Amino acid sequence: MPRRQTYISIEPRGMLLYNGPMEPHTSSHNTPVASPLVEHIVSTPGTCGGKPRIAGSRIRVQDIVVWHEGHGLSPDEIVSQFPGITLADVYAALTYYHDHREDIRQDRRDAEAFVEAFKQRYPSKILDLDAPHGDDALSS
Repeated sequence: MPRRQTYISIEPRGMLLYNGPMEPHTSSHNTPVASPLVEHIVSTPGTCGGKPRIAGSRIRVQDIVVWHEGHGLSPDEIVSQFPGITLADVYAALTYYHDHREDIRQDRRDAEAFVEAFKQRYPSKILDLDAPHGDDALSS
C-alpha cells in the first residue's frame, strides 16, 4: 500500500492546513476552514521530536495511544489525569492514530530500538535491584 504524503502548513492568515484524509476546505467567502483534526493535532519541528502532539501541550499522539490501548484508560480518564487537554483533543489524537497507524507504530519501534541500543552501549552504573545486597553477597 503506498504511503500518503501528508503535511501541515501555515497559511498567511496563520491558519494551519492539513492535507491528510480530513482535507481542509475553503468556504464561499474564500476563508480557509480547517478540519477539526487540525485544531487539535500539530507537528512542530523541534518540539517533541517533531512528532504529532496535542496543540498547546507536549502530549504526543503516541502517548494518548499508549494510555488508551496499552493501559486501558478511557478518553474520559485520560482527560481527568491531564486537565490541560479536552475530550476532543483525545479523540482527535485517536483519530490521527487510526489515520497514521503504521507510521506511529514504526516511531514506537524505533524509540524502543534506540533505548535498547543505548542500554547496550551504556550499561547501568546504578545498583542492580535484583542483585544480592549487604555483606552476605560479598562472602558467597
